[in-house]
Formats: sequence, C-alpha cells, structure tokens
Amino acid sequence: MDQILNTTDYCDLPSRGELYAETNPFYKKDRIPFHDMTAREEDIMANKTLLKNGVAFDRVLQSVSETPNADINDLTISDKQALLMRVRINSYGPEYKISLKCPECGLRQNLVVNLQESLDNALKFVKPIDETLVFYKDCELARISHDVFSFVTRHNKHKIVFRVGHGADEHTMFRMEEKKNRERSKGVVPKEDIDRGAVLDTFKMFIISINGIEEKGKLAQMIEGLHTRDTYHIREVFREVSCQFKMMTTFTCLNEENCGYEHEVEVPLNANFFRPDFE
Repeated sequence: MDQILNTTDYCDLPSRGELYAETNPFYKKDRIPFHDMTAREEDIMANKTLLKNGVAFDRVLQSVSETPNADINDLTISDKQALLMRVRINSYGPEYKISLKCPECGLRQNLVVNLQESLDNALKFVKPIDETLVFYKDCELARISHDVFSFVTRHNKHKIVFRVGHGADEHTMFRMEEKKNRERSKGVVPKEDIDRGAVLDTFKMFIISINGIEEKGKLAQMIEGLHTRDTYHIREVFREVSCQFKMMTTFTCLNEENCGYEHEVEVPLNANFFRPDFE
C-alpha cells in the first residue's frame, strides 16, 4: 500500500529566531517547517486527559513539527502561538466559530472569526528585536543574553532585569490557573483577589531582579510595591521584546433592542479550536 505523504509548509516566527541560544534548534530561524494535521493529531485532540491537563495543543504541535531534534516548548510563547495559528488555518481553514457574551446587555451570540485576517493584522505590529532596542533607547533597554534583557522604568527609575517566556512557562501558568480555579470554586480566596494576582504572577515568573535584588522573598515584595506607572511600562517592554501579539476581532452586539455595543475583543481559544463544526 502506498504511503500518504503530507505537504510541508512553513510558519513565520514573530521573533525571527532572535530570542534563542545558539544550541537551540530554532536559533536564527525566521520560519520553521510543519505539516498539516492528520487523523493522528485529531486523536490527540479527542483525548480528554490531555485536554484536562492542558497539554493537548502541545502534543499536536510536537506531532506536526518538522524541525529536527526540537522540543516545541523551547519556542517562545509568541512563536508557539504563531505556529498554533498556522497549523489550525492550514488544517481546517481560517474560519473559527466562537460564542461571546455582550458585556453591556448580556446577550450571547455566535461569531465567525477569520483567523488569517486576525493573524495578519496582529503581526503587522511586531517589530524586530534590533528595532525594539533602538525604540526603547531612552530607558536603556539592553540585551544581556539571548533571552534576558534589562531596562530602567521611566517613573521611579528601577532597573529591571527580565527574561522572555517560553512554551514550558505556559505549563507553569496553566497549573497556577488551575489552582486558582479550585480555590475560587471552594470559596477559599475571593474572586477579585484571585484575578488581581494575574499581573503579579507574570512579573514574579519573568522578572529576575530589580535594582540588583534577586532574593525571591525581597524581590516579591518589591514587585508587589511597584508603582502602576512602572508596571504599565514593564508590561509594555515585556510585550515588545517578547514579540507578543493578540488575536483580535470586532464584536458588534446584535441585540434587537439596539444595544449598539462594539469593541475589539481577544479571540478565545478552547478545545473546539482544533475540533471545528463542519455543519
């Protein structure tokens, strides 16, 4: 019996391979090869245990990746997200059905998002690392190693040293979110306190030092005491250096009573992302 061969395609990396060590298979790669999903990958997405543990998407990406000797979690979070989008678009097409609730009137409605348009629009704003370094020259943004950078906040002049997030960090964040959900369901911690911790959790994971302080206890206290102007600046630099992008779409409420709400919203990803409805 003849073997069925899958066509190789390529995914452009937002980082252009500039955020990896020389020993990393993705070093200096501005694009990486992959093949479309097959019945094998559909079986992965049907595995409830993998979905529950938050690793189904990773298993799919690892299975379709054609970069030799590469662990998909060695990709930066943004590069991994770009690959996820490309695989979905190639395998099932750009249309993605979602359900959103209007924040004004509460009406839930179905939308069809064009993932290709959303991806193209998002990546327009991602700059090469060299351009980002020049853009933030006023705050002394400097590269320490392949994925470690430092800069000085504009408000209180704190020197921040931070690292770029990689795929493996997503698993840590997933476990943290699962813990929060359990605490929320048990009423152990008020919902507002749990939600408020999202920014702090991110900072504590990726900030290496502030003003030379690296000891975890002291560093955590400093992070919690950062002025809001500084936290805004930190998030901005994080986003630009990490080549982060958001998949956005326009939500327009269709309430017959003319709610009129319209806003750009982030495209939610769920288990149906790789299990579309073909009806």
